[in-house]
Amino acid sequence: MNLTTTIKTIYSHAPCREGFAKLLFSITRDPFFENCGLIITEQYSHLTEEQRNQPVTLLQILNSNGPKDAYWALRCWPYSDYCLLNADVISDCVTGHGCAAVRNMPETIRLWHRGAISDADLEVEAEAARAAARSAWVTAEATAAVAKAVAAAETVETSWAEAARAAARSAWMTAASAAARAAEVEAEAWDRNERLMREFCAETETK
Repeated sequence: MNLTTTIKTIYSHAPCREGFAKLLFSITRDPFFENCGLIITEQYSHLTEEQRNQPVTLLQILNSNGPKDAYWALRCWPYSDYCLLNADVISDCVTGHGCAAVRNMPETIRLWHRGAISDADLEVEAEAARAAARSAWVTAEATAAVAKAVAAAETVETSWAEAARAAARSAWMTAASAAARAAEVEAEAWDRNERLMREFCAETETK
């Protein structure tokens, strides 16, 4: 798998102006692109044809812009290669999942990439994994909601009005806590994705 693209290809996918300028400055070291607020067409017009066709690796994008922009840039590669990299990125996330369809999804994608299974086979497996993931999420949410309601009712001995207020406060605090935890989980996930992408780049370069 060739993890090299070009500035021209990246431009064709309409990147955001900030991310594009950051990458161009990293590659060209041209002060024109440092903190550049110009739209991407004006940024692109500043480049020479040689610069536009300059090879850019996924690792360069990762080092310059970070994992989120590197993940976005995967669209610059063939879709099957994009899926293959996703398989490696999500492997750690699904290890130990209660549903075999979800646990096996990374290997299913690898089989599809090698041509060992068809597009139709992949879609069947993907739908099974989606259904299992949805079911697990709904079950977890329902269980959590019931537990919160029971806890709120048990701690209030005054009136239904007070119980309602307590439940509302509990729900708000739960939502705030969940939002904070979600931010932490997202940060952890992107740290993990960056590590996995770096490992994937390193493995690819040695093949």
